[in-house]
Amino acid sequence: MLLVVTVCWGMSFPAIKLATPFVTPALFVAMRFVLASLVLLALWPLICRGLPDHLRERPYRLLLDRVAWRWSLPLGILVTFGYVTQTVGMHTTSANNSAFITSLSVVLVPVLLFLRGVRPEPKVAVAVLVAVCGLMLMTRRDLGRLNEGDIWTLGCAFSYALYLIFLNDALDRVPYQAVLMITMIVCAVLSAGWALAVERTMPEPSAVLGMSLLVTTLFSTILALYLQNRFQGFTTATRAALIFAAEPVFAALFSWFSLGELLDGTGLAGAALILTAVLITEVGGKPTESGERPEMKVIFLCTANSCRSQMAEAWARELFPAKWEAASAGLVTYPITARTREAMAAAGVSMDEQKSKSLDSFDLDDFDLVVTLSDEAGRFLPALADPTRHLHAPLDDPMSFRGTDSEVAAAFATARDLIRNTVAAVVADRS
Repeated sequence: MLLVVTVCWGMSFPAIKLATPFVTPALFVAMRFVLASLVLLALWPLICRGLPDHLRERPYRLLLDRVAWRWSLPLGILVTFGYVTQTVGMHTTSANNSAFITSLSVVLVPVLLFLRGVRPEPKVAVAVLVAVCGLMLMTRRDLGRLNEGDIWTLGCAFSYALYLIFLNDALDRVPYQAVLMITMIVCAVLSAGWALAVERTMPEPSAVLGMSLLVTTLFSTILALYLQNRFQGFTTATRAALIFAAEPVFAALFSWFSLGELLDGTGLAGAALILTAVLITEVGGKPTESGERPEMKVIFLCTANSCRSQMAEAWARELFPAKWEAASAGLVTYPITARTREAMAAAGVSMDEQKSKSLDSFDLDDFDLVVTLSDEAGRFLPALADPTRHLHAPLDDPMSFRGTDSEVAAAFATARDLIRNTVAAVVADRS
């Protein structure tokens, strides 16, 4: 799905280039984001179908959540700055150059993460080097003589690298639906304000501008940002950046088709290296530390993988024997709640490395035991798992509890202790 995002973004470069004679940069960005926001608001109940029941019943209330705004507002600012600087740069650089320079974020993301103490996997580090070589081959003609448009686009690359990192942070704490919609609204408001305060111009109506606006709104804004927000949380920022490094390849393809901008043999070799880098990150699964299959693999399932099954996964790391392995997932996904993390931290168990995961991302046949912790998961599971490998141990969802802060905290603590007992019982029964 993230590779599809790069295809959508690849369409935008020639589309923006064709629109530049008819509209100023910030106004064009404002038009596409205002239109995209209106479409998403109309489709909002449909987009929220995957949320838990208590949120799905009142979907628009999610847009007023203060936590969602705290995490999404910076993303909207970064996206606005990135899109406007990219569009400004497109006035004095080629569509190909813009795509290539924007993709330098593939280098910036692991560097910025390294400064935060995050070391990339060895194969990801190799893929970054391969991608950099590919970008150098594709941009070699302009190295050392950047024009004004290229410098503006470098600002986009930095903004985009920060956005990729902060997006993963936000998706760990806020539903992707809220992040998507709030980011879109912030972009619409900021770019419109920029256009009114600084540019103060009107677009020149034309069929080319209309077509460019249609392509960038439907594909490069709505579809691309929806897929990115929906799926980037299932990987790391560095791996996402590497997948997005394929963007100039698709930009070159669409630029050739619509603008006649051609790549020579060296440029094509660079494109091949970039696609190779993407394949390096995606081929092969993650082996266990010893390289051997664990003696016992257990997956804990609940409705949204935001509380009960996450607690079970954390307890399993504490209680399981050394050669056992645990995972958790939900029928739908919702970020791990702050209350869940606080309850486990109070028991001395960290959940810093855990993320919400969908059942779709696992093969249940790969597990020796499937433990369902909610009635919904228990009803859904029999069609997917061998009954002899299924333990149904439903618990009340503390997220549904209503009361004072201390009463809610007590409900989470109770659930935490009950889940610990369930995990301990699994160890005693299967050892």
